[in-house]
Amino acid sequence: MASVAQSMFGMMTAAMTGLLLAVLGGIYFAASPAEYHKGMLAMLPRSARSRAGVAVRETGDALRNWLLGQLVSMAATFFAVLIGLTLIGVPSALALAIVAGLFEFIPLVGPFLGAVPALLIALTTGVETFMWTAGFFVVWQQIEGNAMAPLVMRFAVSIPPAVTLFALFLFGGMFGIVGILLGGPLTVAAWVLVRCLWIEPRKPETVSRDDD
Repeated sequence: MASVAQSMFGMMTAAMTGLLLAVLGGIYFAASPAEYHKGMLAMLPRSARSRAGVAVRETGDALRNWLLGQLVSMAATFFAVLIGLTLIGVPSALALAIVAGLFEFIPLVGPFLGAVPALLIALTTGVETFMWTAGFFVVWQQIEGNAMAPLVMRFAVSIPPAVTLFALFLFGGMFGIVGILLGGPLTVAAWVLVRCLWIEPRKPETVSRDDD
């Protein structure tokens, strides 16, 4: 149990550190997006700036919509887990709800990772509490995955689950736990860039204002 707890603590510490870096980086980019946008376009040939400007702008819109959708899912998971664990009687329900809400940021695997700490703590209080906790997370994940997530993603970017899963494996293998944490926005950015630059490229004359 001590070894498992130590491993879980190390994983959660690395996850929280990566998430903090991602949040701080997002704040820096959001503080002056035009500066980074112009700087990136300045490194490209003039003939490619129009198309790149469209791709960057659409990527920014997709990431903004995706982040709003994730924040809605994270808030819903936080309140649902807080209420559910409180009713079941699991200790530290507030802290476990915060952990579950934060892990919701990671697509597909995040909900399962967020349930692990609650299940481990519930197991220490008895088998019955553990079973109730496991049942609660199964029910909530069904509700969140089949009812709430499709509704939220209607206003965000929709990516096939298989693409997201393999992208998480790819970014996780390349960058470790930070790659898994940032796998969601990286997948969204890569998906939109591929679509804008290769699959559905815009005509340069329709976006000439990007050269200003």
